[in-house]
Amino acid sequence: MIQKLCKRIVLTFCVGISVAFALDVVKNLEKDCNGGNAGACVDLGNMYDFGYPVKQDYKKAAELYQKACNGGDALGCYNLGLMYANGKGVKQD
Repeated sequence: MIQKLCKRIVLTFCVGISVAFALDVVKNLEKDCNGGNAGACVDLGNMYDFGYPVKQDYKKAAELYQKACNGGDALGCYNLGLMYANGKGVKQD
């Protein structure tokens, strides 16, 4: 019983740390993206696109992919194209 409790405590602790770490990563990516780092915009867009560790928001993801694409990031352009192809966060086109 003690071993199960310890495993549960450790797992809860680890999950808490990983969420806190992920949210810190989001803050850093936002700063970098706003500073002109197109790759950071793609990474942040992926987080909003897939809904981890932030709430899923296709419109926000498309905006970030657009920003990355405008910054010359090919993956940002590709991901934005997928958003348009699938009508996720933007009008399907």
